[in-house]
Amino acid sequence: MIPGSTHKAVEKALKILFSFVPDNRPQGTIELSEHLNIHKSTVSRLLQVLTRFNLLEKHPHTQKFHLGKAAGTLGEAFNISLNASLVSLVQPQIDRLRYKLDETVVLEVLARQSTVLLYAAEGPGPVFIREAAGEKRPAHTSAGGKLLLAHAPPEVRDRYLAHRLPKVTPNTITDLTELNVQFMKIRKQGFAIDNEEVHIGIRAVAVPIFNENQNAIAAIVMSGMAQKIALDQCHSIAGVLAEGSAKITKLLIESATNFVADGSD
Repeated sequence: MIPGSTHKAVEKALKILFSFVPDNRPQGTIELSEHLNIHKSTVSRLLQVLTRFNLLEKHPHTQKFHLGKAAGTLGEAFNISLNASLVSLVQPQIDRLRYKLDETVVLEVLARQSTVLLYAAEGPGPVFIREAAGEKRPAHTSAGGKLLLAHAPPEVRDRYLAHRLPKVTPNTITDLTELNVQFMKIRKQGFAIDNEEVHIGIRAVAVPIFNENQNAIAAIVMSGMAQKIALDQCHSIAGVLAEGSAKITKLLIESATNFVADGSD
């Protein structure tokens, strides 16, 4: 049993940490005290503890706090676990799509300034596109990255676009106006295209995977030789990918429902 005073202290510390969600806006001791209705001395003491464990960091000039490196480490550990669960759920559908389309099909997620490839089912034949789990690429260059940016909250998308956007090939779009127009088109049509923007000679089509809250959490991407995949074929390819995506979303909803049911006791 946790003593009552310790339990309350832990609860207050957690309230302080969650007050920095979702945008990690810097906050001072008095601001936190007033917002959380916790005595200033208590907030000050808990801030010292959280800072000591690197869950929070204090700006030397403003004296305000923001989430620290340890908070990021916890988030990364959670994401690794979440991604592993997602891969085990998605893998059979990715494999089926690979055989159905006869091309390389992969699973990608958005991670800060890049997309990360979580699983790849390489296409058959003597010539195929080699993809490796863990591979990263700038999000604005790839079909999966553009798709996930299009569906991301505006503040996430704006934060990405505020960085320098490298031009990987002559076809890579780096103009912000053009990218935002493309994001609108992607949301409307339901899929994204990489028109030789990562590798010359390679074209890709991506559709989103939605969770139970209708948030796009990953992308299914099919890639192949541009000479084999005409731009006017991308819509029909997206339709096939979307069928697989819908099945995965159904599995995610069922998994979430089962988790709630199992934990209801």
